[in-house]
Amino acid sequence: MTVDSTGTELPVITGVTTDHRGRLVGAMAIGDGPTAVLEPPDDGSVHGQISLNAMMTLLDVEELRARVEIKKRRNQR
Repeated sequence: MTVDSTGTELPVITGVTTDHRGRLVGAMAIGDGPTAVLEPPDDGSVHGQISLNAMMTLLDVEELRARVEIKKRRNQR
């Protein structure tokens, strides 16, 4: 379960399916939105582009939270 930008809870569903070419792929759906195909890039790496993008986004969130906290502490002086 996750929440959207309004705080509404949405289910997160992951699983294995076949793509339009009949290949086995991982898939992820959030709420009633479209399904994203999760597959490794052509170079054989274990991380697909969506996985890398998700991880980078979470790192960006942590960095922004840290910056906000630093700014708060500076303003308290």
